[in-house]
Amino acid sequence: MPTCAPKATLIISVYKDVRNLNCILSALVYQSVKSFDIIISEDGESPEMAKCISERPLMQQRIFHLTQDDVGFRKTRALNRAVIAARTELLVFIDGDCVPHPRFMEGHISSNRPRTVSVGRRVELGPSYSERLIVDPSLVLRWSSNVRFFKDLVNLHRDGTKNPEAGVYSTLLQQIRCFKRPPIVGCNFSANKSDLERINGFNEEYTSIGTGEDTDLDWRLNASGCINQDVKHITPVFHLFHKRIWPSQSENGDILERSLRNNLWRCYRGLDSHRSLIIEAKRTAIKSKINEDVLL
Repeated sequence: MPTCAPKATLIISVYKDVRNLNCILSALVYQSVKSFDIIISEDGESPEMAKCISERPLMQQRIFHLTQDDVGFRKTRALNRAVIAARTELLVFIDGDCVPHPRFMEGHISSNRPRTVSVGRRVELGPSYSERLIVDPSLVLRWSSNVRFFKDLVNLHRDGTKNPEAGVYSTLLQQIRCFKRPPIVGCNFSANKSDLERINGFNEEYTSIGTGEDTDLDWRLNASGCINQDVKHITPVFHLFHKRIWPSQSENGDILERSLRNNLWRCYRGLDSHRSLIIEAKRTAIKSKINEDVLL
């Protein structure tokens, strides 16, 4: 058990894919900083997922597993519950098909500023390299060296990898990109808990898969006074290949259009929908602080 307070909470959004989650958790062992919590935010309640997490070898990070009834797409609800449960100010978000570079958490922690959202990007791996990474998560450690990553570029390209430049870790490239203000992508961004609380968190009106909820969160955070900063080259993630289903976007589009038209940067259905959880989280935070003081 760690004896120092965590600097951040990594929130992993998952749904049923146990192999991908196992790969992510195995790769997190290689993080350059260890002082962070992990919340697995499951939009469902899979026994296989619970078994995978319970059988994990002991990690330095504390792992919390949040579940909810599987009654349709409710990712934003699951994420709001994770925000409430988190005991740190800095919250880092990835999807359950994205494997972090070994300096991923270091990049998000070092770039954190008040009223600022840090936005990264992802390398989209092809099918063969995705399978290799799932079987051997230490491959991500090899790619922490730019020289070794460049050596694999030809084969990565042949495998259909997209956006390979996002896998290059470079503080110099990051400084060059500092003027960019990219939109939020849910697979790789971080924000302060207080900023998410101000806008009432994720909008739970989004109940269908597709674009919309990320754009919604992005404009509401900006409208509330936050700015986006580009952290592409200091927070790489590697997206595991899978077939994509693109359903109709009309419902999500209608919700977004209505919010924009009425300037609803504090959503109606968000963190406030879970008041009892908020009260309990505050109580737990107080108890946790007392326990940490005893440990220290």
